[in-house]
Amino acid sequence: IKAPLDEPLIGAQRGEARVSVESRQDDLPAEEAPGFVAWCASGGAPIVGLPVVDAQERAYVATSDGYLHAFERDGRFRWSYTVKGTPLGSVSLRPSDGAILMGTTGRYIYAINQDGGLRFRYPTLTPVWSGLLALNPSTVVFLGHDRRVYALSNTGHRRYRVRAPSTPMGGPVIGADDVVWLPLE
Repeated sequence: IKAPLDEPLIGAQRGEARVSVESRQDDLPAEEAPGFVAWCASGGAPIVGLPVVDAQERAYVATSDGYLHAFERDGRFRWSYTVKGTPLGSVSLRPSDGAILMGTTGRYIYAINQDGGLRFRYPTLTPVWSGLLALNPSTVVFLGHDRRVYALSNTGHRRYRVRAPSTPMGGPVIGADDVVWLPLE
């Protein structure tokens, strides 16, 4: 947000989640364009991870009270979906179909359609520590609290799990050719 630091963001109380979008005048060079807050919304609880934005510029945000919230490009509320447990890591969008992917401490992974309907929910062996990432159109990966990288099919079947050789320092990163990178201590 490019706004003076002493200017409060309207609509959010201290400690609550805030989502805002910055716009600028396209006819000015970026370094000279004045920024402003186009909209701000409260999710009712702190945001977990980073929000994601889809091709229609709709924002999806997970909050620590167990919700996934969706907002239109102009800031209008679209829908909320309740999950079991606390989402951990950032939500992500699966490129093949736009499903919103997330994992929780309640030992579940979720794929939620952009209209707010559940695509799938599957139990995991361990609470999900990282964001859920699309490895390819049929597989998602995540890092569990047990320091293992899990790969699951879209039908919930385990493709593999691999124990990290040392302490992970962040969530998995997807590389070319379905290679999964994991930063280690």
